[in-house]
Amino acid sequence: MTKRKSSLATIYCSRECALAAKREEARGSLNPDGYRMISQGFGNSPKGEHRIEIEKILGRPLLPTEQVHHVNGVRHDNRTDGPLVMDERGRLRSGNLELWSHAHPRGQEIGPKLEYARGLLALYGTQEERETYMAFLEYVVNAEGAELAEDTRSV
Repeated sequence: MTKRKSSLATIYCSRECALAAKREEARGSLNPDGYRMISQGFGNSPKGEHRIEIEKILGRPLLPTEQVHHVNGVRHDNRTDGPLVMDERGRLRSGNLELWSHAHPRGQEIGPKLEYARGLLALYGTQEERETYMAFLEYVVNAEGAELAEDTRSV
């Protein structure tokens, strides 16, 4: 009995898929929900390519409160076109991927809401907004330190 050579036609649905499998863009596999999943090495769960692409752009892992959405609804279309840019509706986008956050502050007091807003600027703001926030944070820390030192002198 001779062993039958497997042809590309028996492994892939089309010639295009066979050729794509040889290129970088075909890494990973599609899960039942249609997302391209990338192996994270032995013993680790595969991770969605859309999440990996946004993490590369951000330069950090996604927070548990962050989600990546596909603008065109095609779950395996993970194209990006550079940095995340805020569009006219306030969405952070790059190519077909969009970053969403479902975090929100507790309570309705103004103080916690302002602190939460400052945190959002530190995470997602422009470089100028981040620098302004860091300067404000430094001012607050120095002011609280001076206030604490004054309180200890009066005791």
